[in-house]
Amino acid sequence: VDDKHHVDNIDKQQLLGTMECTLAEVMAAGEHLTKSLRLQGNPAGKITIQAEEVQDSKFVVDFELSATKLEKKDLFGKSDPYIEIAKSQEGGAFTMVYRSQPIMKTLSPRWPAFQLEIQKLCSGDWERTLQFSVWDWNKSGNNVIIGVCTTSLKDICPERGGQVFSLDLTNPTYKKKKTTGVLVFTSVRVTQVHSFVDYIRGGCQISLITAVDFTASNGHPSDPTSLHHSTPTKENEYLQAIRSVASVLAPYDSDQMIP
Repeated sequence: VDDKHHVDNIDKQQLLGTMECTLAEVMAAGEHLTKSLRLQGNPAGKITIQAEEVQDSKFVVDFELSATKLEKKDLFGKSDPYIEIAKSQEGGAFTMVYRSQPIMKTLSPRWPAFQLEIQKLCSGDWERTLQFSVWDWNKSGNNVIIGVCTTSLKDICPERGGQVFSLDLTNPTYKKKKTTGVLVFTSVRVTQVHSFVDYIRGGCQISLITAVDFTASNGHPSDPTSLHHSTPTKENEYLQAIRSVASVLAPYDSDQMIP
């Protein structure tokens, strides 16, 4: 999609083209797969897909980030900074995994806390290089880079012995390297998210109980138009719903007594 002003509203985005493929095609292509896009049957450019295997992980990372002494980018004001996080890929390129909303007219922003699954953040690899980029937002869509720094989740997470609490930002477009601000890792906390299987293996007991609300407004069960009407060849929606849910949960009911 082509979108500068409606990132969160898909209805206002413009379709540039589509392509269909199988996962097998992507994995068999090697480092990347490039295929043509089509729009209403006509060529519409090309798209390149990279894929990699991620490590299984049940952790999420809670971030609180801020910045200080950012370089001023607006001619008649300060800056409207937002932050992007990207992870390195096997080929060396970076893929964006998070973008914040801009904080208006400040050189010392404190972005709202946010949470990322560790699989999305770094593919479960604590030592994978992460790139933090601070940008100045412009209404025109021509956003300007303020500064960039790189680190890893292991280095910024105190729970894993990380000792990095702030990093200098530098602008990659400048010929002469200079600090354009400081990114502060106010809080980086990793929490394990337990799955359904974890609870079951940990001793959680499930007792399945079913009930049906025979509201009079639904009609008498003998009436073919009633929501409760059922025949030997066709179950009503209540029975279908109960059977669908029960078929999943019943095996975990310890005594198999389902009232």
